[in-house]
Amino acid sequence: MPKDITDNYDLSYIDGRFIAEALYGDTILSYSEMDVNDHSFAHTIKTKGNNKDCATARTKWRERKTKSNSQ
Repeated sequence: MPKDITDNYDLSYIDGRFIAEALYGDTILSYSEMDVNDHSFAHTIKTKGNNKDCATARTKWRERKTKSNSQ
């Protein structure tokens, strides 16, 4: 996740799917891809070796309201 998003935006939506389990000793890989048009991200968590999807999610982010940008 880009630092600009985590510093200046709030999570407004999440849709997650748990697909398969990861076992003790598995190496976990996490991927995120941004859609710049609507500040959303597609997330995937996989296990290394068999490249099996363990979970997927889509998140959307809304610009944080501050005194300077709410006037």
